[in-house]
Amino acid sequence: MAWNEPGKSPGKRNPWEKRSGKPTSGGLDELIKHFKKKFSSAPGGGASAGLVVAVLIVLALLWISTGMYQVKTGQVAVITRFGKFQRIEQVGRSLHLPWPIEDDVVINVADDEQKGQMRIVVSDKAFIDVVYALRFRRSNVVEYAFNVRDPDITLDALTQSAIRESFAQKNLGTALSASRQVIANQARDMIQSALTASKAGIVVNSVEVIDVRVPTEVKSAQEDVTKAQSENSALIARAREYASDVRPKALGQAVVEQENAEAYKSGRVAQATGEAEYFLKLLPEYQRAPVVTRERIYLETMESIYKNSKKIVIDTKGSNIINIPLEKFSASVDHEGNDKPVANSTVSAPGRSAH
Repeated sequence: MAWNEPGKSPGKRNPWEKRSGKPTSGGLDELIKHFKKKFSSAPGGGASAGLVVAVLIVLALLWISTGMYQVKTGQVAVITRFGKFQRIEQVGRSLHLPWPIEDDVVINVADDEQKGQMRIVVSDKAFIDVVYALRFRRSNVVEYAFNVRDPDITLDALTQSAIRESFAQKNLGTALSASRQVIANQARDMIQSALTASKAGIVVNSVEVIDVRVPTEVKSAQEDVTKAQSENSALIARAREYASDVRPKALGQAVVEQENAEAYKSGRVAQATGEAEYFLKLLPEYQRAPVVTRERIYLETMESIYKNSKKIVIDTKGSNIINIPLEKFSASVDHEGNDKPVANSTVSAPGRSAH
């Protein structure tokens, strides 16, 4: 039963019915006439009253229109009531309670894409320009609408941060020559991990590194840097090669020297020990006959000195001492035992030392 057709049931009375219980005859039209009457009774009524009513009607229609919305293919609408999630509407035209009672947020749920370009400083302080493309989908519209402020801006910031971190760990040569797909996959995993942690309602389908190039304004300078780094690497390689050759030889020589030192030490200790034992054995003889023992020691010492000498000393009856080099003396005797003249023999005057 319509509102302008009052029934007998108290629960279905005409909403325009007066307190006295008598219904109005015209519903909304009667209400408008009532407003006209009110405004026409005021000073300057008449035409101004009609204008005010028209303005009120336009404002009412505009307010009601705030509840109208349209959802296109690939979109959904999230309806909120006083800011709280109420429901999700699918494709089509629809109406909700006027604002600010209810509001709608239309969200694209089809695959979407973000593209961009940024400048990155790599590990060896060189600059590169990276062009990238991100393909994603808003998988959970409720999380997308309520959990993150400006989720699209947040997504772009996360993408730039992940790509920057992936390239910043590499030097210029590696950044220009490395597999772009490997770097893109690494960036995609980092982005998705951050989105999942913040419950942004976004799934990253792929990240593509479209181009990596050196900026034209610094290209010549970076080429010089790259050349210098290449030369530096070559010098380091040569130095390492030289070290790998010299070091084993030096270690081997050190081992030989150490072994020689140990042998010399053992020989000197053995010699000193033998001499000590020798003198200990001579001690009783020396105590019994000191003069004879000293003479014997002197003769044995002189014998040990001159037996390896290259000269022969002959004590003549006169006051002269003839010093003949051993090699000269050996050359003066032939293989048959015949004597030959001795050349370059030296006679020392008395009081001079032999050479």
